[in-house]
Amino acid sequence: MTTVDKTSDDYVKLDKATEATDVAELAKAVKMVEVIAPADLPEGYTFEADVDGTRVPVVVPAGGVKKDQQFRVPMPDESAGPTGVTGAWKDGLFNCLSLGICHPHFCLGCWCRPLALAQVMTRMRLTWTGEPGNVSAVSKTFRNVVVLFVAFIALDNFLSVMVSTQPLEFTENVSEDGTVHEQLVMSPTASLFYALRSGLETCFFLYLLLATCRTRQAVRTHYNIPEQNCQGCEDFCCALWCSACSVCQMMRHTTDYETYPAACCTDTGLPANAPQSVV
Repeated sequence: MTTVDKTSDDYVKLDKATEATDVAELAKAVKMVEVIAPADLPEGYTFEADVDGTRVPVVVPAGGVKKDQQFRVPMPDESAGPTGVTGAWKDGLFNCLSLGICHPHFCLGCWCRPLALAQVMTRMRLTWTGEPGNVSAVSKTFRNVVVLFVAFIALDNFLSVMVSTQPLEFTENVSEDGTVHEQLVMSPTASLFYALRSGLETCFFLYLLLATCRTRQAVRTHYNIPEQNCQGCEDFCCALWCSACSVCQMMRHTTDYETYPAACCTDTGLPANAPQSVV
């Protein structure tokens, strides 16, 4: 009977062979995708890439990457679902001041609500109308809402000035007893500008109502949050009566402000190194 003694070198070779096999099996188990760097990015930088119409969070590997450089990253598990709070809202509708009165999400939600809403829509991959869209359409959501909001403010103020600068006219009404009553009324031109301004404000209000309602419904669906009040019309009621609080609540639920500080003037309301939707 012959006995074969294995040296330490034999065991090292065996370990390396086993390790190589494990790596190969792991590579097969984890789907890898190729992405192209949008710019020169340092190691550890996080951005989102478009992979077959899906936004994939990508972390730049060791050593960083150069613009237009192709590199491979693991494809996230689509079956994992949302990683944030599911089944219920993270906090209450009226917890707007939970992060402080000067927090950007509160300031935008109160004084520039269309921009705050646009940031939530971008996180949820919705178009400027609040409907699901492709990557190209979603990338323009914030810009489109900003243009719409600025145009509304400019036109509304223009019509307001035109109404106020038109001269008033006197009209005479004669009562049954023959008494003449004089009354100041707007001129036909002023009445026209007033009607146009009222129509403009009504249209913009209806747009915000519809967009807020659709966005809240999308957030609830994504995070499996059931309606708690006003069954069947909770999203509409919150958008109509508590729109500012509702937008602020969606902003807090769709990100983690303790990890990623808020930013007022970005598409998602988050810093550039944060994923589009972080929870």
